[in-house]
Amino acid sequence: MSWLQYASDEIVARFTAAGIRTVADPRNATPPCALVSPPAFEVMANGVVMTRTTVTLIAPGPANSDAAKSLMSMADLACAIDNVTTGSPGSILLGAAEYPAYDLTVEIAVKN
Repeated sequence: MSWLQYASDEIVARFTAAGIRTVADPRNATPPCALVSPPAFEVMANGVVMTRTTVTLIAPGPANSDAAKSLMSMADLACAIDNVTTGSPGSILLGAAEYPAYDLTVEIAVKN
């Protein structure tokens, strides 16, 4: 398995363990859930690679106060994961529907 795939699988496992339904394939993203994107990376010294992955928390329904509450509840769970560094609100298009979302950044160092 590649180190990038390892980082992606590790993020899916951590978010799932935190109680958030998590997928890495947008075809399987059915809100509420977290969608893990392929990681960006930076090669460091001694074969260490720092990966930075966007994880999108997706709320069901229209962008209203119920969706905001759902997103904040998922974000609370996600913030308990050590490697989550930032988050910002936004939206995501799945099929023909636009859903409210939070884009989180998750950083994991792996050995190449």
